Amino acid sequence: QAHPEATDKQRVDGLRGQLQALSHLSAMGDLAAAKALESLAKENLTSGEPSIAGDSRIVLIGFAIDALQAGRESAADQIVTLIQGMTASDTPDVPAVLMMGEARQSLANYGMIDHAAKVREKILELYGNSSDAMIAQVAADAAGTAKFGPASRLLAAILEDEKVALSRW
Repeated sequence: QAHPEATDKQRVDGLRGQLQALSHLSAMGDLAAAKALESLAKENLTSGEPSIAGDSRIVLIGFAIDALQAGRESAADQIVTLIQGMTASDTPDVPAVLMMGEARQSLANYGMIDHAAKVREKILELYGNSSDAMIAQVAADAAGTAKFGPASRLLAAILEDEKVALSRW
């Protein structure tokens, strides 16, 4: 990444590799790596290189999802803001679609339906009509559905201390 004879592509690949390496270390519980990853992602969120900016945005959405799960009130707005700033990629961007789907699901799980709906709209706007059938299908799956199924109603009944027969499951 910092080699004086590196090409632009090699520099981009080096920075993306650094983001990925820090992400792996963070996932293994390395707190220093997590802090370095978040700092590097914030620093490169507005990079002129779309792949760097996109990777940085995905990383920050992941941190915002973690913050939501930890109970930080502003996290839902942060997730939506980060996702609203996303643009469609010229190449299939499955990681972006999957991260958006995870964000939508997390918001829905915490009852933040309006936030989840905004993320759903953005998923469909960016990738719902993709010419790549696989991306369009991944986007449809990530967008989820706005309806709650019978299993959710049964779970709600159980949480209300109603007796639910095993056969109903």
